[in-house]
Amino acid sequence: MKKKSFFNFALVRIIACLIAALIIYLITFTYLQESYNSAINGGYDYFADKYNRLMVSYHDGEIGEEFIKIITNFYNSEYIKLAKVNEDGSFATIFETDYDIVPVENNMHYWYYATDDDELLSIGETTSKTKGGEWKIKYIRSKEAKEVAYDPENYYLGETWNQIIDYDLNSTLMGKITDIIGNCNYDYYIVKTCYEDESGLHLGRVDKATNFSMRSSLYKDYTDPDKASLYKDTTMTVEEEIVDQGLTVFMRPVRPDAILDENRSLFYANDLDSLMKNQENAEYVFDTFKSGDYEQTGITTYKSFDDGRIAKGTVSYLKMTDGSQYIVEFVKTTLPFGNFFKPFLIIFAVILFVLAAGIALLISLRPYRQYKKAYEENIFKNNLIDSLAHNLKTPLQILSGYAENLKDVTGEEDKDRYADSILAATGEMNKDIESILKTTEKSDRKFVKCSVRECIEETASKGSFDVEITGDKVIKMDKEYFKTAIYCLLDNALKYKSKDAKIEVVIDPKNIIIMNRTDLNVYTPGFGIAIAGRILEQHKLMLKTDLKDGLFEAKIGNKV
Repeated sequence: MKKKSFFNFALVRIIACLIAALIIYLITFTYLQESYNSAINGGYDYFADKYNRLMVSYHDGEIGEEFIKIITNFYNSEYIKLAKVNEDGSFATIFETDYDIVPVENNMHYWYYATDDDELLSIGETTSKTKGGEWKIKYIRSKEAKEVAYDPENYYLGETWNQIIDYDLNSTLMGKITDIIGNCNYDYYIVKTCYEDESGLHLGRVDKATNFSMRSSLYKDYTDPDKASLYKDTTMTVEEEIVDQGLTVFMRPVRPDAILDENRSLFYANDLDSLMKNQENAEYVFDTFKSGDYEQTGITTYKSFDDGRIAKGTVSYLKMTDGSQYIVEFVKTTLPFGNFFKPFLIIFAVILFVLAAGIALLISLRPYRQYKKAYEENIFKNNLIDSLAHNLKTPLQILSGYAENLKDVTGEEDKDRYADSILAATGEMNKDIESILKTTEKSDRKFVKCSVRECIEETASKGSFDVEITGDKVIKMDKEYFKTAIYCLLDNALKYKSKDAKIEVVIDPKNIIIMNRTDLNVYTPGFGIAIAGRILEQHKLMLKTDLKDGLFEAKIGNKV
């Protein structure tokens, strides 16, 4: 039987488990990719529907223009345009993204709009009344708010998170995974301290918060030490486990000129006729459909950017039941599947690899132990046969010689001498056979802590061995079984020791060493040594024997 290491034994199972893990990974990858792409398209449709319904509400007189400014900034598309179609087909803009404005939310009904536009600043504060209550916007200068809002570090990932999570995926595996990824990566900015004067809104401490943890950490501190007393705390604790809330700075998208300029016939159409005539330039035109409030024709186009983002632009032409007409245009960008899921896919691959390797090792452990036991028993059997043949050869030769001599012996004295010699030889053989039986007769081992010195003393006394013992320690053992191993070693030492030499036993924390002086020049392991080694292996101990300069050592130590 060829000896194998545990790794070699488990290799086939490891490969099989890794192949299974790879299949799981590929299935998951394919599922996520298809689900993600579907979610992206669904997310765009979701926002188109949001803006269309916003136009319907505006047409019905339920909301004002100021509310439209707030809500469209809240949804934070890269570009939005809402317009009424006049009777002559020209467009009267209701709202269009102003890239000089940074929305800062004080609360849902009160917003700061940070801007440097003098015309907007001259408006000051405006109020819009809707069915939902009163909404206020205050145009104000804020250098710090603009600096925070234009930080592009996490903007596009945030957009993707908004887009997908808003789209209803919560009941699917895709929804759970994107929820975790998006929450872990989507940062937003909270103003902890600020003050307002005639020159504008001045931010102090600004924290960056991760939506997943709901905990914030310092992003930047703009506090002017000379005016420290003017800054006021803006935060309000909602619950002990939730981060303190303050003013929220919304990320301000960069104007998507790459898609707008290349598709100017689609976006920024001058009138309805030019929009409809250029439908053939669009990559996709939605079929016209009707809802209870309006009839819609949708036009869309796609654009990929060098940094991996994907942009989609949509124009909806709405015709109300009373004949009024509107257009809704918007552009949103998102990350492609690979960019968004890269951290998750790497972690998922590592987890699968570790699990596959771990499972393979675990399921290999039991059969390897069985294999190892069979291998050790096979080695022991071979050693036993070799030792038995060696040990029984001499007694058998003696028996044969004495039996031959007995044929020619007539005197009673000589007969008795030969009979005694035959009995002694058969006794040696019987002792070896008893030793074999002792190694196999006991299957239910009971290991308890016992003194090694006490065990050796009892064995020496029973076998009439003259032993000098130094030291002691306590180990777990099956006492009677362990004493059999000690007996074999002491008997071997007695058999081959020099005349007048003593058997010495040294017990230290690491080893048990049995030594004796011998006249042998070459040491051949005997039958007793093989049996002792087998018993000690079952005690998770290892036996090493050595003969050097006439000193024989049998060393018992822990397995490496």
